[in-house]
Amino acid sequence: MAFNFEPFLATKGSYAERISIRVNGSIGFSQGLMRKRALTEGSQFIQLFFDKEKQVIGLRFTKNPEDQGAIKLHSRKVVSKEGVENWSGHASVRAFFDFYNIEYEKRERRGFRPEWDDEFGGLVVHLANGEAADPEDPEEDDPGVISDTK
Repeated sequence: MAFNFEPFLATKGSYAERISIRVNGSIGFSQGLMRKRALTEGSQFIQLFFDKEKQVIGLRFTKNPEDQGAIKLHSRKVVSKEGVENWSGHASVRAFFDFYNIEYEKRERRGFRPEWDDEFGGLVVHLANGEAADPEDPEEDDPGVISDTK
């Protein structure tokens, strides 16, 4: 039996889609999510939605800052000594959390594995499925996060 193997060479990055809720009122986006959803190029924005009954956050991505409720997604590229590009992103959403009484200040940072929902046309995050973020994982704690207070 013949196989058409290809070598796995992308050993210096993460490809898992993860979202974190941070204690400063921002949502963090993993490099895997940034890559998979093509959020590393040009200006990017998010639109947020919330299902109060099911405690689910909905996120849609857009490049149009004029879209209703568009929030700037800040991205950051870091190049390792080996020349590998790593991306992370965040959006300051404190007002969203406060409006819907989503706790963020009193808890440890929480990580989530978002799911794509075809009917909604975006990612959904089930708040009940959060887990404490790994303090050893530099991807989940981006020191470049800037909290917007505007």
